[in-house]
Amino acid sequence: MKHIFGTDGIRDKIHHGALAQENLRQLGHAIGQWAAHNFEKRVKILIGSDTRSSCNSILQELSKSLLQYNIELCNGDIIPTPVVCKLVREEDFDLGIIISASHNSAEYNGIKIVKKNSKLSAFTEGAITQLYHHEIFIDQPTVNTLQPYDQASQLYEIFITAWFESDFLENKKIVIDCAHGATYKLAPKIFEHFNAQVITINNNPDGYNINLQSGSTHPETISAAVLQHQADWGIAFDGDGDRVLLVDKDGNTYDGDDILTVLSEHALFKKSSVVGTIMSNQALGKHLQQKNKVFFRASVGDKQVYTMMQQYHAMIGGEPSGHIIVEPFSFAGDGIFTSLLFLDTIIKENIKLPLLQKFAQVSTQIKVTEKRDLTEYVYASIIKKYEEMVQPGRLIIRYSGTEPVLRIMVESDTQEKSMMISSQLQNELQNLLG
Repeated sequence: MKHIFGTDGIRDKIHHGALAQENLRQLGHAIGQWAAHNFEKRVKILIGSDTRSSCNSILQELSKSLLQYNIELCNGDIIPTPVVCKLVREEDFDLGIIISASHNSAEYNGIKIVKKNSKLSAFTEGAITQLYHHEIFIDQPTVNTLQPYDQASQLYEIFITAWFESDFLENKKIVIDCAHGATYKLAPKIFEHFNAQVITINNNPDGYNINLQSGSTHPETISAAVLQHQADWGIAFDGDGDRVLLVDKDGNTYDGDDILTVLSEHALFKKSSVVGTIMSNQALGKHLQQKNKVFFRASVGDKQVYTMMQQYHAMIGGEPSGHIIVEPFSFAGDGIFTSLLFLDTIIKENIKLPLLQKFAQVSTQIKVTEKRDLTEYVYASIIKKYEEMVQPGRLIIRYSGTEPVLRIMVESDTQEKSMMISSQLQNELQNLLG
């Protein structure tokens, strides 16, 4: 039985796999039946999406099936993923569904499902997958309809603005890159609330340009814009707003490791341990150790980060990609909240950047048609050779949970060494996997 969930929900090219039109109806039934059996009341679900042209058709197909059950389905329309997560936690929703492929291009889409205080467990994903593959569903007449829910952004704004002084960004010129995604209306409005002078770029979604040479996966874009506008800061979100990277007035980029380093200086978190991932730079762990803080590494994925945060009672955790979780606020990555908290901490603690002297990391990827077992000798022997070469650095090789690629990360004491090892290893594996 093929598992339909990846690292962060279901993701595929549109019209493929579970996102094919004929399969979306089956998926909606599987989610609906699971929800109906696990709640002893009418289930209230908030559903939101990013700006992809394919979101509406996915919404319509899912809704036809979900509304066959004792479900109240509320359509928040285009709203960032963190908004859905926050409102499910704080309001009277039982579940949230987000139609988005996050940082991926418009040819992809996906479906994320969240509960009151977490994303779905592997057990629950398995149960929905089982229903999807093995149950036969028949549509019945229903009077249930998809209900508009227009107050999502307004409620989120109330929650987030309560955390900060109303004018703490006064006289700050800030460039915001919305990646033509779900934050394109909400993020500028919130930063303007704090009296920032906001310059917004990549905020004209057409359904096909989401993440296109923009957002957190293209830091060169926000860096150039900050220098062009002589801004104090630049902030780049991804397509659904759960990732963020920041840029200072000199064009220097600060990723998730830098953000965690700064947040660990916030008064709320000075005694908290910190959770990163296997991809976190060694410099983060060394810095936190010098500050007498405990640092844990989780597997890749903000769901894995949050699980470890709960296990060790950590209040902050995240990934270098910019997924940052601040537990007093949410159980999921939130780009808008994270960037505000980062700037607030910089100002209040008078922090001078950079705080980290990072090891040189080089990340590459290989497109694959199938995910072969890398423990087989033909692959393992090559990997072991380069693991020995990179010492005392690190080599991380893993298949993506959201795309058909093999990701390679080389970390060493010099950029030249990391680039050399990365290039040679990529070529050898490409010849075998290509």
